[in-house]
Amino acid sequence: MDVMVPLESCVQRSIWWPRIRSKQTLDRVAYQGIISVLMNESPKREFFHGVLWNLTERIGNQLIRFFLGVVLARLLMPEDYGVLALAAVVLVLSEILIDGGMMMTLIQRQNNSQAEYSTVFWSKVVASCFLYIVVYNLASGISSFYEVPALERVLQCMALILVISSLSAVHKIQLTNRLDFRGQAKIILISTLIGGGLGIALAIEGFGVWSLVVQSIVIQVIQTLLFWYYNRWSPSLIYSVGFIKSTFGTTFFFFMNNVLFVIYDNLYVFFLGKMHSPAVLGLYSRAKQFEQLPENTANSVIVKVLFPVLTRSKDKPDELRKSTGSILSWLVFIVTPTLLLVAINSEQIIRILLTEKWIGAKEYLVILSVAGILVPVNNALINVLNVLGKPSISTVVYILRIAFLLGVAVLAAGVPPVYLVSLLIPENMIVFLILCSICKRKIGLGLSDAVGAVGTGYLTNLLCLLLVITIPVKNIADSDVGHILITTCLYMALYFTMHLLIRSPQIVFMSSWIRKKKESRGD
Repeated sequence: MDVMVPLESCVQRSIWWPRIRSKQTLDRVAYQGIISVLMNESPKREFFHGVLWNLTERIGNQLIRFFLGVVLARLLMPEDYGVLALAAVVLVLSEILIDGGMMMTLIQRQNNSQAEYSTVFWSKVVASCFLYIVVYNLASGISSFYEVPALERVLQCMALILVISSLSAVHKIQLTNRLDFRGQAKIILISTLIGGGLGIALAIEGFGVWSLVVQSIVIQVIQTLLFWYYNRWSPSLIYSVGFIKSTFGTTFFFFMNNVLFVIYDNLYVFFLGKMHSPAVLGLYSRAKQFEQLPENTANSVIVKVLFPVLTRSKDKPDELRKSTGSILSWLVFIVTPTLLLVAINSEQIIRILLTEKWIGAKEYLVILSVAGILVPVNNALINVLNVLGKPSISTVVYILRIAFLLGVAVLAAGVPPVYLVSLLIPENMIVFLILCSICKRKIGLGLSDAVGAVGTGYLTNLLCLLLVITIPVKNIADSDVGHILITTCLYMALYFTMHLLIRSPQIVFMSSWIRKKKESRGD
Protein backbone atom coordinates (compact mmCIF):
# COMPACT_ATOMS: atom_id res chain seq x y z
CA MET A 1 0.00 0.00 0.00
CA ASP A 2 1.25 3.47 -0.94
CA VAL A 3 2.02 5.42 2.20
CA MET A 4 1.67 9.19 1.80
CA VAL A 5 3.69 11.13 4.31
CA PRO A 6 3.34 14.93 4.48
CA LEU A 7 6.65 16.60 3.72
CA GLU A 8 6.62 18.51 6.98
CA SER A 9 6.69 15.21 8.89
CA CYS A 10 9.67 14.02 6.85
CA VAL A 11 11.56 17.17 7.76
CA GLN A 12 10.82 16.61 11.41
CA ARG A 13 12.06 13.11 11.30
CA SER A 14 26.52 22.70 -17.40
CA ILE A 15 27.40 23.68 -20.62
CA TRP A 16 29.69 20.89 -19.41
CA TRP A 17 27.84 17.69 -18.86
CA PRO A 18 24.66 17.55 -20.90
CA ARG A 19 24.94 13.84 -21.52
CA ILE A 20 23.14 11.09 -19.57
CA ARG A 21 25.12 9.93 -24.80
CA SER A 22 20.93 -0.78 -38.94
CA LYS A 23 19.52 -2.26 -40.59
CA GLN A 24 19.64 -6.06 -40.99
CA THR A 25 20.08 -6.14 -44.73
CA LEU A 26 20.72 -3.75 -47.57
CA ASP A 27 17.09 -3.54 -48.73
CA ARG A 28 14.06 -1.44 -47.96
CA VAL A 29 12.55 -3.83 -45.44
CA ALA A 30 15.12 -2.62 -42.94
CA TYR A 31 13.16 0.59 -42.51
CA GLN A 32 9.94 -1.16 -41.62
CA GLY A 33 11.12 -1.09 -38.02
CA ILE A 34 10.62 2.63 -37.68
CA ILE A 35 7.39 2.51 -39.68
CA SER A 36 5.99 -0.31 -37.55
CA VAL A 37 6.44 1.83 -34.46
CA LEU A 38 4.56 4.64 -36.15
CA MET A 39 1.62 2.75 -37.62
CA ASN A 40 -0.94 4.75 -35.66
CA GLU A 41 -1.42 8.39 -36.61
CA SER A 42 -0.93 9.71 -33.08
CA PRO A 43 2.50 8.15 -32.44
CA LYS A 44 3.50 9.07 -35.97
CA ARG A 45 2.62 12.71 -35.41
CA GLU A 46 4.35 12.66 -32.00
CA PHE A 47 7.46 11.14 -33.50
CA PHE A 48 7.95 13.62 -36.31
CA HIS A 49 7.05 16.60 -34.15
CA GLY A 50 9.45 15.27 -31.55
CA VAL A 51 12.22 14.80 -34.10
CA LEU A 52 11.69 18.28 -35.51
CA TRP A 53 11.86 20.09 -32.18
CA ASN A 54 14.50 17.85 -30.68
CA LEU A 55 16.55 18.47 -33.79
CA THR A 56 16.01 22.20 -33.33
CA GLU A 57 17.03 21.95 -29.67
CA ARG A 58 20.08 19.77 -30.18
CA ILE A 59 21.47 21.33 -33.34
CA GLY A 60 20.65 24.86 -32.25
CA ASN A 61 22.03 24.35 -28.75
CA GLN A 62 25.11 22.50 -30.01
CA LEU A 63 25.86 25.15 -32.63
CA ILE A 64 25.41 27.98 -30.15
CA ARG A 65 27.59 26.23 -27.57
CA PHE A 66 30.12 25.45 -30.28
CA PHE A 67 30.26 29.09 -31.39
CA LEU A 68 30.48 30.33 -27.81
CA GLY A 69 33.15 27.74 -27.06
CA VAL A 70 35.21 28.85 -30.04
CA VAL A 71 35.01 32.50 -29.00
CA LEU A 72 35.88 31.70 -25.39
CA ALA A 73 38.73 29.39 -26.39
CA ARG A 74 40.31 32.18 -28.40
CA LEU A 75 40.11 34.43 -25.34
CA LEU A 76 41.10 31.89 -22.68
CA MET A 77 43.95 29.44 -22.17
CA PRO A 78 43.94 25.61 -22.14
CA GLU A 79 44.65 25.74 -18.39
CA ASP A 80 41.29 27.45 -17.79
CA TYR A 81 39.40 24.64 -19.50
CA GLY A 82 41.47 22.08 -17.63
CA VAL A 83 40.42 23.52 -14.25
CA LEU A 84 36.74 23.51 -15.21
CA ALA A 85 36.99 19.95 -16.55
CA LEU A 86 38.28 18.78 -13.16
CA ALA A 87 35.38 20.51 -11.41
CA ALA A 88 32.93 18.97 -13.87
CA VAL A 89 34.04 15.44 -12.92
CA VAL A 90 33.04 16.01 -9.29
CA LEU A 91 29.78 17.74 -10.16
CA VAL A 92 28.64 15.17 -12.72
CA LEU A 93 29.13 12.37 -10.22
CA SER A 94 27.27 14.41 -7.58
CA GLU A 95 24.42 15.01 -10.02
CA ILE A 96 24.07 11.28 -10.64
CA LEU A 97 24.01 10.61 -6.90
CA ILE A 98 21.26 13.21 -6.54
CA ASP A 99 19.20 11.71 -9.34
CA GLY A 100 19.49 8.15 -8.02
CA GLY A 101 18.03 6.76 -11.28
CA MET A 102 14.63 8.36 -10.60
CA MET A 103 14.52 10.38 -13.82
CA MET A 104 14.83 7.35 -16.09
CA THR A 105 12.24 5.54 -13.97
CA LEU A 106 9.74 8.36 -14.48
CA ILE A 107 10.32 8.27 -18.24
CA GLN A 108 9.84 4.51 -18.40
CA ARG A 109 6.64 4.58 -16.27
CA GLN A 110 5.14 7.49 -18.28
CA ASN A 111 1.82 7.56 -16.36
CA ASN A 112 2.99 9.17 -13.14
CA SER A 113 0.77 10.76 -10.50
CA GLN A 114 1.15 14.14 -8.82
CA ALA A 115 2.30 12.38 -5.64
CA GLU A 116 5.01 10.49 -7.53
CA TYR A 117 6.30 13.60 -9.31
CA SER A 118 6.29 15.46 -6.00
CA THR A 119 8.17 12.64 -4.30
CA VAL A 120 10.94 12.78 -6.88
CA PHE A 121 11.07 16.57 -6.72
CA TRP A 122 11.53 16.74 -2.94
CA SER A 123 13.98 13.83 -2.97
CA LYS A 124 16.19 15.64 -5.49
CA VAL A 125 16.01 19.00 -3.70
CA VAL A 126 17.02 17.51 -0.33
CA ALA A 127 19.76 15.38 -1.90
CA SER A 128 21.16 18.33 -3.88
CA CYS A 129 21.39 20.52 -0.78
CA PHE A 130 23.20 17.74 1.08
CA LEU A 131 25.63 17.12 -1.80
CA TYR A 132 26.29 20.84 -2.14
CA ILE A 133 27.47 20.96 1.48
CA VAL A 134 29.61 17.86 0.95
CA VAL A 135 31.26 19.16 -2.23
CA TYR A 136 31.83 22.61 -0.70
CA ASN A 137 33.73 21.10 2.24
CA LEU A 138 35.67 18.60 0.13
CA ALA A 139 36.77 21.20 -2.42
CA SER A 140 40.01 21.98 -0.60
CA GLY A 141 41.05 18.33 -0.44
CA ILE A 142 40.16 17.74 -4.10
CA SER A 143 42.21 20.78 -5.08
CA SER A 144 45.20 19.46 -3.12
CA PHE A 145 44.84 16.00 -4.72
CA TYR A 146 45.12 17.44 -8.23
CA GLU A 147 47.66 20.04 -7.10
CA VAL A 148 45.57 22.80 -8.73
CA PRO A 149 44.95 25.62 -6.17
CA ALA A 150 42.43 27.44 -8.38
CA LEU A 151 40.15 24.39 -8.35
CA GLU A 152 38.94 24.95 -4.76
CA ARG A 153 36.99 28.18 -5.28
CA VAL A 154 35.82 27.14 -8.73
CA LEU A 155 34.37 23.89 -7.39
CA GLN A 156 32.68 25.59 -4.45
CA CYS A 157 30.91 28.05 -6.75
CA MET A 158 30.05 25.51 -9.45
CA ALA A 159 28.43 23.27 -6.83
CA LEU A 160 25.52 25.74 -6.72
CA ILE A 161 24.40 24.22 -10.03
CA LEU A 162 23.51 21.01 -8.19
CA VAL A 163 20.80 22.77 -6.20
CA ILE A 164 19.60 24.98 -9.05
CA SER A 165 19.21 22.13 -11.56
CA SER A 166 17.28 19.96 -9.08
CA LEU A 167 14.49 22.57 -9.00
CA SER A 168 13.57 21.99 -12.67
CA ALA A 169 14.44 18.31 -13.17
CA VAL A 170 10.85 17.07 -12.82
CA HIS A 171 9.57 19.80 -15.14
CA LYS A 172 11.94 18.52 -17.85
CA ILE A 173 10.82 14.92 -17.38
CA GLN A 174 7.16 15.88 -17.67
CA LEU A 175 7.83 17.65 -20.96
CA THR A 176 9.82 14.67 -22.23
CA ASN A 177 7.04 12.23 -21.34
CA ARG A 178 4.61 14.42 -23.28
CA LEU A 179 7.11 14.54 -26.18
CA ASP A 180 7.03 18.33 -25.83
CA PHE A 181 10.44 19.16 -27.24
CA ARG A 182 9.32 22.47 -28.66
CA GLY A 183 9.24 24.15 -25.26
CA GLN A 184 12.51 22.55 -24.21
CA ALA A 185 14.16 23.75 -27.42
CA LYS A 186 13.15 27.36 -26.81
CA ILE A 187 14.19 27.30 -23.15
CA ILE A 188 17.62 25.82 -23.80
CA LEU A 189 18.35 28.10 -26.75
CA ILE A 190 17.37 31.26 -24.84
CA SER A 191 19.33 30.36 -21.71
CA THR A 192 22.40 29.35 -23.69
CA LEU A 193 22.42 32.62 -25.64
CA ILE A 194 22.11 34.78 -22.53
CA GLY A 195 24.61 32.85 -20.41
CA GLY A 196 27.05 32.46 -23.27
CA GLY A 197 26.97 36.16 -24.08
CA LEU A 198 27.73 37.00 -20.47
CA GLY A 199 30.60 34.49 -20.44
CA ILE A 200 32.18 36.09 -23.49
CA ALA A 201 31.85 39.57 -21.98
CA LEU A 202 33.61 38.42 -18.81
CA ALA A 203 36.34 36.68 -20.79
CA ILE A 204 37.02 39.88 -22.73
CA GLU A 205 37.37 41.71 -19.42
CA GLY A 206 40.02 39.20 -18.33
CA PHE A 207 38.13 37.07 -15.80
CA GLY A 208 39.70 33.86 -17.12
CA VAL A 209 38.21 30.63 -15.81
CA TRP A 210 35.57 32.58 -13.88
CA SER A 211 33.93 33.56 -17.14
CA LEU A 212 33.23 29.85 -17.69
CA VAL A 213 31.97 29.43 -14.13
CA VAL A 214 29.55 32.37 -14.31
CA GLN A 215 28.36 31.27 -17.75
CA SER A 216 27.43 27.79 -16.49
CA ILE A 217 25.60 29.08 -13.41
CA VAL A 218 23.64 31.74 -15.30
CA ILE A 219 22.55 29.25 -17.97
CA GLN A 220 21.21 26.91 -15.29
CA VAL A 221 19.40 29.69 -13.40
CA ILE A 222 17.65 30.92 -16.54
CA GLN A 223 16.70 27.39 -17.58
CA THR A 224 15.16 26.70 -14.18
CA LEU A 225 13.09 29.89 -14.23
CA LEU A 226 11.87 29.26 -17.78
CA PHE A 227 10.97 25.62 -17.11
CA TRP A 228 8.83 26.71 -14.16
CA TYR A 229 7.18 29.42 -16.24
CA TYR A 230 6.53 27.17 -19.25
CA ASN A 231 5.41 23.97 -17.53
CA ARG A 232 3.38 25.60 -14.74
CA TRP A 233 3.70 22.53 -12.52
CA SER A 234 4.19 22.85 -8.77
CA PRO A 235 5.01 20.06 -6.33
CA SER A 236 2.61 19.11 -3.57
CA LEU A 237 3.71 18.92 0.06
CA ILE A 238 3.52 15.14 0.05
CA TYR A 239 5.97 12.24 -0.07
CA SER A 240 5.14 8.73 -1.29
CA VAL A 241 7.23 6.16 0.56
CA GLY A 242 5.40 3.40 -1.30
CA PHE A 243 6.50 4.79 -4.66
CA ILE A 244 10.15 4.80 -3.59
CA LYS A 245 9.86 1.19 -2.38
CA SER A 246 7.98 -0.08 -5.45
CA THR A 247 10.47 1.38 -7.92
CA PHE A 248 13.63 0.67 -5.95
CA GLY A 249 14.76 -2.26 -8.10
CA THR A 250 14.52 -0.46 -11.44
CA THR A 251 15.71 2.82 -9.97
CA PHE A 252 18.74 1.18 -8.41
CA PHE A 253 19.93 -0.35 -11.66
CA PHE A 254 19.38 2.91 -13.56
CA PHE A 255 21.33 4.63 -10.80
CA MET A 256 24.20 2.16 -10.95
CA ASN A 257 24.27 2.39 -14.71
CA ASN A 258 24.49 6.18 -14.56
CA VAL A 259 27.20 6.12 -11.89
CA LEU A 260 29.28 3.67 -13.89
CA PHE A 261 28.78 5.71 -17.06
CA VAL A 262 29.99 8.87 -15.34
CA ILE A 263 32.99 7.07 -13.84
CA TYR A 264 33.89 5.57 -17.19
CA ASP A 265 33.30 8.78 -19.14
CA ASN A 266 35.58 10.75 -16.82
CA LEU A 267 38.38 8.26 -16.27
CA TYR A 268 40.46 9.93 -18.96
CA VAL A 269 39.91 13.29 -17.28
CA PHE A 270 40.99 11.75 -13.97
CA PHE A 271 44.18 10.21 -15.37
CA LEU A 272 45.12 13.21 -17.51
CA GLY A 273 44.35 15.62 -14.67
CA LYS A 274 46.37 13.67 -12.12
CA MET A 275 49.34 12.57 -14.23
CA HIS A 276 49.65 15.65 -16.43
CA SER A 277 49.05 19.39 -16.27
CA PRO A 278 45.71 21.25 -16.52
CA ALA A 279 46.92 22.47 -19.92
CA VAL A 280 47.05 18.90 -21.27
CA LEU A 281 43.60 18.23 -19.86
CA GLY A 282 42.36 21.45 -21.45
CA LEU A 283 43.62 20.35 -24.87
CA TYR A 284 41.91 16.97 -24.48
CA SER A 285 38.61 18.45 -23.27
CA ARG A 286 38.57 20.97 -26.11
CA ALA A 287 39.19 18.23 -28.69
CA LYS A 288 36.47 16.12 -27.11
CA GLN A 289 33.95 18.92 -27.45
CA PHE A 290 34.74 19.23 -31.16
CA GLU A 291 34.29 15.49 -31.66
CA GLN A 292 31.08 15.36 -29.64
CA LEU A 293 29.29 17.99 -31.72
CA PRO A 294 28.21 15.59 -34.51
CA GLU A 295 28.24 12.50 -32.30
CA ASN A 296 26.00 13.78 -29.52
CA THR A 297 23.65 15.69 -31.78
CA ALA A 298 22.72 12.63 -33.83
CA ASN A 299 22.65 10.34 -30.82
CA SER A 300 20.49 12.67 -28.72
CA VAL A 301 17.92 13.21 -31.46
CA ILE A 302 17.42 9.47 -31.90
CA VAL A 303 17.63 8.44 -28.27
CA LYS A 304 15.73 11.30 -26.65
CA VAL A 305 12.79 10.99 -29.04
CA LEU A 306 12.73 7.23 -29.56
CA PHE A 307 13.20 6.16 -25.93
CA PRO A 308 9.71 7.26 -24.82
CA VAL A 309 8.15 6.21 -28.16
CA LEU A 310 9.75 2.75 -28.33
CA THR A 311 8.86 2.12 -24.70
CA ARG A 312 5.29 1.72 -25.92
CA SER A 313 6.40 -1.18 -28.17
CA LYS A 314 8.86 -2.79 -25.79
CA ASP A 315 6.76 -5.98 -25.68
CA LYS A 316 7.05 -6.44 -29.48
CA PRO A 317 10.56 -7.82 -30.12
CA ASP A 318 10.24 -7.91 -33.92
CA GLU A 319 9.32 -4.24 -34.13
CA LEU A 320 12.05 -3.30 -31.69
CA ARG A 321 14.63 -5.34 -33.60
CA LYS A 322 13.75 -3.77 -36.96
CA SER A 323 13.67 -0.30 -35.48
CA THR A 324 17.08 -0.83 -33.90
CA GLY A 325 18.52 -1.96 -37.22
CA SER A 326 17.19 1.15 -38.94
CA ILE A 327 18.55 3.45 -36.25
CA LEU A 328 22.02 1.91 -36.40
CA SER A 329 22.10 2.22 -40.16
CA TRP A 330 21.14 5.88 -40.19
CA LEU A 331 23.54 6.72 -37.37
CA VAL A 332 26.46 5.30 -39.34
CA PHE A 333 25.29 6.92 -42.57
CA ILE A 334 25.14 10.40 -41.01
CA VAL A 335 27.70 10.47 -38.19
CA THR A 336 30.64 8.49 -39.62
CA PRO A 337 31.50 10.71 -42.62
CA THR A 338 31.19 13.79 -40.42
CA LEU A 339 33.63 12.43 -37.83
CA LEU A 340 36.13 11.22 -40.43
CA LEU A 341 36.09 14.59 -42.14
CA VAL A 342 36.83 16.18 -38.77
CA ALA A 343 39.79 13.81 -38.38
CA ILE A 344 41.11 14.58 -41.86
CA ASN A 345 40.90 18.33 -41.29
CA SER A 346 41.75 18.38 -37.58
CA GLU A 347 44.81 20.59 -37.93
CA GLN A 348 43.06 23.08 -40.18
CA ILE A 349 39.93 23.23 -38.00
CA ILE A 350 41.89 23.95 -34.84
CA ARG A 351 44.11 26.54 -36.48
CA ILE A 352 41.15 28.42 -38.00
CA LEU A 353 38.82 28.33 -35.00
CA LEU A 354 41.12 28.22 -31.97
CA THR A 355 44.44 29.65 -33.21
CA GLU A 356 47.90 28.11 -32.91
CA LYS A 357 47.93 28.03 -29.09
CA TRP A 358 45.49 25.06 -29.27
CA ILE A 359 47.31 23.12 -32.02
CA GLY A 360 48.31 20.50 -29.43
CA ALA A 361 44.70 19.31 -29.45
CA LYS A 362 45.06 18.05 -33.03
CA GLU A 363 46.21 14.53 -32.17
CA TYR A 364 43.47 14.12 -29.55
CA LEU A 365 40.86 15.24 -32.07
CA VAL A 366 41.99 12.66 -34.64
CA ILE A 367 41.90 9.81 -32.11
CA LEU A 368 38.56 10.83 -30.61
CA SER A 369 36.97 11.22 -34.05
CA VAL A 370 38.05 7.75 -35.19
CA ALA A 371 37.00 6.17 -31.91
CA GLY A 372 33.72 8.09 -32.00
CA ILE A 373 32.31 6.36 -35.07
CA LEU A 374 31.23 3.41 -32.91
CA VAL A 375 29.96 5.45 -29.95
CA PRO A 376 26.48 6.29 -31.34
CA VAL A 377 26.00 2.65 -32.34
CA ASN A 378 26.95 1.40 -28.87
CA ASN A 379 24.76 4.03 -27.21
CA ALA A 380 21.79 3.05 -29.36
CA LEU A 381 22.17 -0.61 -28.38
CA ILE A 382 22.43 0.30 -24.71
CA ASN A 383 19.30 2.42 -24.92
CA VAL A 384 17.40 -0.45 -26.54
CA LEU A 385 18.22 -2.53 -23.45
CA ASN A 386 16.96 0.33 -21.30
CA VAL A 387 13.72 0.37 -23.30
CA LEU A 388 13.31 -3.30 -22.41
CA GLY A 389 13.68 -2.40 -18.75
CA LYS A 390 17.04 -4.17 -18.54
CA PRO A 391 19.34 -1.52 -17.05
CA SER A 392 21.27 -4.24 -15.23
CA ILE A 393 22.72 -5.37 -18.57
CA SER A 394 24.12 -1.96 -19.44
CA THR A 395 25.44 -1.78 -15.87
CA VAL A 396 27.48 -4.93 -16.46
CA VAL A 397 28.74 -3.51 -19.76
CA TYR A 398 30.03 -0.37 -18.05
CA ILE A 399 31.73 -2.45 -15.37
CA LEU A 400 33.60 -4.30 -18.12
CA ARG A 401 34.52 -1.03 -19.83
CA ILE A 402 35.88 0.45 -16.62
CA ALA A 403 37.82 -2.73 -15.82
CA PHE A 404 39.36 -2.75 -19.30
CA LEU A 405 40.36 0.90 -19.13
CA LEU A 406 41.74 0.71 -15.60
CA GLY A 407 43.77 -2.40 -16.37
CA VAL A 408 45.31 -1.03 -19.53
CA ALA A 409 45.79 2.46 -18.07
CA VAL A 410 47.76 1.07 -15.12
CA LEU A 411 49.99 -0.88 -17.50
CA ALA A 412 50.39 2.24 -19.64
CA ALA A 413 51.33 4.49 -16.72
CA GLY A 414 53.93 7.02 -17.75
CA VAL A 415 53.20 6.87 -21.47
CA PRO A 416 52.38 10.06 -23.39
CA PRO A 417 48.74 11.13 -22.95
CA VAL A 418 47.98 10.61 -26.65
CA TYR A 419 48.66 6.86 -26.33
CA LEU A 420 46.38 6.68 -23.31
CA VAL A 421 43.50 8.30 -25.20
CA SER A 422 44.03 5.92 -28.16
CA LEU A 423 42.75 3.07 -25.95
CA LEU A 424 39.27 4.30 -26.84
CA ILE A 425 39.45 2.65 -30.27
CA PRO A 426 39.91 -1.02 -29.24
CA GLU A 427 37.68 -0.51 -26.22
CA ASN A 428 34.72 0.64 -28.34
CA MET A 429 35.17 -2.34 -30.65
CA ILE A 430 35.09 -4.77 -27.72
CA VAL A 431 31.95 -3.11 -26.32
CA PHE A 432 30.24 -3.44 -29.71
CA LEU A 433 30.87 -7.19 -29.74
CA ILE A 434 29.55 -7.58 -26.19
CA LEU A 435 26.39 -5.58 -26.87
CA CYS A 436 25.65 -7.53 -30.05
CA SER A 437 25.90 -10.76 -28.08
CA ILE A 438 23.42 -9.49 -25.49
CA CYS A 439 20.99 -8.05 -28.07
CA LYS A 440 21.00 -11.40 -29.87
CA ARG A 441 19.44 -13.02 -26.81
CA LYS A 442 17.03 -10.18 -26.05
CA ILE A 443 15.65 -9.03 -29.42
CA GLY A 444 17.28 -11.34 -31.96
CA LEU A 445 19.74 -8.72 -33.26
CA GLY A 446 23.04 -10.56 -33.29
CA LEU A 447 26.53 -9.70 -34.53
CA SER A 448 25.78 -10.70 -38.14
CA ASP A 449 22.62 -8.57 -38.12
CA ALA A 450 24.41 -5.56 -36.61
CA VAL A 451 27.32 -5.90 -39.04
CA GLY A 452 24.80 -6.16 -41.87
CA ALA A 453 23.22 -2.96 -40.59
CA VAL A 454 26.41 -0.92 -40.23
CA GLY A 455 28.88 -2.77 -42.44
CA THR A 456 28.09 -1.03 -45.72
CA GLY A 457 28.22 2.38 -44.09
CA TYR A 458 31.59 1.73 -42.46
CA LEU A 459 33.05 0.13 -45.61
CA THR A 460 32.08 3.01 -47.90
CA ASN A 461 33.49 5.50 -45.41
CA LEU A 462 36.75 3.55 -45.15
CA LEU A 463 37.15 3.56 -48.92
CA CYS A 464 36.45 7.29 -49.08
CA LEU A 465 38.95 7.95 -46.30
CA LEU A 466 41.71 5.98 -48.01
CA LEU A 467 41.10 7.69 -51.35
CA VAL A 468 41.05 11.20 -49.89
CA ILE A 469 44.17 10.90 -47.72
CA THR A 470 46.20 9.54 -50.64
CA ILE A 471 45.58 12.75 -52.58
CA PRO A 472 48.12 15.52 -51.73
CA VAL A 473 45.48 18.12 -50.94
CA LYS A 474 48.00 20.30 -49.09
CA ASN A 475 49.84 20.80 -52.37
CA ILE A 476 46.62 21.88 -54.06
CA ALA A 477 44.98 24.04 -51.39
CA ASP A 478 46.54 27.43 -50.72
CA SER A 479 44.86 27.88 -47.32
CA ASP A 480 43.32 25.98 -44.41
CA VAL A 481 39.82 26.85 -45.62
CA GLY A 482 40.68 25.57 -49.07
CA HIS A 483 41.95 22.32 -47.60
CA ILE A 484 38.67 21.79 -45.73
CA LEU A 485 36.54 22.62 -48.77
CA ILE A 486 38.46 20.37 -51.15
CA THR A 487 38.57 17.35 -48.84
CA THR A 488 34.90 17.73 -47.88
CA CYS A 489 33.65 18.04 -51.47
CA LEU A 490 35.84 15.17 -52.64
CA TYR A 491 34.85 12.92 -49.74
CA MET A 492 31.10 13.55 -50.06
CA ALA A 493 31.17 13.13 -53.85
CA LEU A 494 32.82 9.74 -53.47
CA TYR A 495 30.50 8.83 -50.60
CA PHE A 496 27.22 9.51 -52.37
CA THR A 497 28.51 8.00 -55.62
CA MET A 498 29.22 4.72 -53.83
CA HIS A 499 25.80 4.71 -52.17
CA LEU A 500 24.12 5.43 -55.48
CA LEU A 501 25.96 2.56 -57.15
CA ILE A 502 24.92 0.03 -54.50
CA ARG A 503 21.48 1.64 -54.10
CA SER A 504 21.73 1.71 -50.34
CA PRO A 505 18.46 1.95 -48.37
CA GLN A 506 19.30 5.50 -47.36
CA ILE A 507 19.52 6.59 -51.00
CA VAL A 508 16.35 4.64 -51.87
CA PHE A 509 14.55 6.27 -48.96
CA MET A 510 15.67 9.79 -49.85
CA SER A 511 14.89 9.28 -53.56
CA SER A 512 11.42 8.03 -52.71
CA TRP A 513 10.81 10.96 -50.37
CA ILE A 514 11.92 13.51 -53.00
CA ARG A 515 9.78 11.83 -55.67
CA LYS A 516 6.69 11.91 -53.44
CA LYS A 517 7.29 15.57 -52.66
CA LYS A 518 7.47 16.39 -56.37
CA GLU A 519 4.31 14.39 -57.08
CA SER A 520 2.41 16.11 -54.26
CA ARG A 521 3.40 19.52 -55.63
CA GLY A 522 2.34 18.46 -59.09
CA ASP A 523 -1.11 17.52 -57.77
